[in-house]
Amino acid sequence: QISQFQINEINRLAITLVEQLSEKTLYDYQKRILCRINKAIFNNEGANIAISVSRQAGKTEAVTGSAVFLALCYFRLCAEYGIQCHDTFNMGFFGPKEDQPRTDFNRVKEYLLRAQKYGLPVVFDTFNGQTITIVVKGMPKIEIMCMSASPTAHVESKTLNLIFLEEAHDIIDFKVKNAILPMGTSTNATSVFIGPAGYRRCLFKKYLDESSAENKIVVPYQDVIKERRRVYEITGNSTHLNYETFMNIEAKRLGTGDDAFKTQYELQWVLEHGQFITYEELLHLESNHTVSTRGQVYDKPVMVGIDWGKAHDSTVLTAVNENYEIIAMYEWQGDDYDSQINEIAQILQNDFRSILRV
Repeated sequence: QISQFQINEINRLAITLVEQLSEKTLYDYQKRILCRINKAIFNNEGANIAISVSRQAGKTEAVTGSAVFLALCYFRLCAEYGIQCHDTFNMGFFGPKEDQPRTDFNRVKEYLLRAQKYGLPVVFDTFNGQTITIVVKGMPKIEIMCMSASPTAHVESKTLNLIFLEEAHDIIDFKVKNAILPMGTSTNATSVFIGPAGYRRCLFKKYLDESSAENKIVVPYQDVIKERRRVYEITGNSTHLNYETFMNIEAKRLGTGDDAFKTQYELQWVLEHGQFITYEELLHLESNHTVSTRGQVYDKPVMVGIDWGKAHDSTVLTAVNENYEIIAMYEWQGDDYDSQINEIAQILQNDFRSILRV
């Protein structure tokens, strides 16, 4: 590991460069994103970093700025500080649909062209809609790629040192685990999961829930407003209050109790309206139960659940006691609902003395 002093020097350089290329002054939460990624890369941590920032708060400047800074300075700084590194440094932007990581990718292209305009020694070997290959004189090539992580997309196998997963709440875990993260195996790559909150359990939420404070950055809209108001009080520039004005309008339009407002701005996960449990977690709850014989009478209070089947599924009636233990289970094959309803009605009337709810 390099020293904290060296990390601080690298971060100062990164902030200066990104502010010049973006032509904006970074907010503190943007600097935190930039600095955390730098530390993980230059210390070769192989970290999984989870970043959740309220919509339209400027996380793109921090994320793309990080990629551009590393593209321009990584090998030069490794040489300066005696950091052992691979002979390649490649980055990949992924999203559930190709147009989602493309926003970041196009911003990277914009900043790199601006760096070239400012006279930095940058030459592009490839510069198209999916790949940028950068040649800095005397340094190895650096490649930045933009790829779809949709369930049907064929992700080309590449060796990556830094992986950005945009809209990570919508990317299928199977794709992340089996196609994307393995690209960083030989390099001990750092992965950056980025997005607001969502409606289903996923790897992104797991890292937000379980990671150390260092490896997760969560900035809901209230914190964005607070930081921008702080900068306004220092600078007197009222444009820093625009976000607060926008959020006041959005809160009235959607209502703070609306799920979209909760997930996109407050960064609260709303699992009850999406996937409450993953398939893997569901299997952990599996146990054997005997399907009951009709005509057996239960005297204690029960609650009953009915799951209607379709042509190729079963209709299942389950009864649980007040401790939520399954005490009876009945099954019907097929979709003859008329006969199933009659039989279910008879069972509820004859087999249970006290039904609390169905």
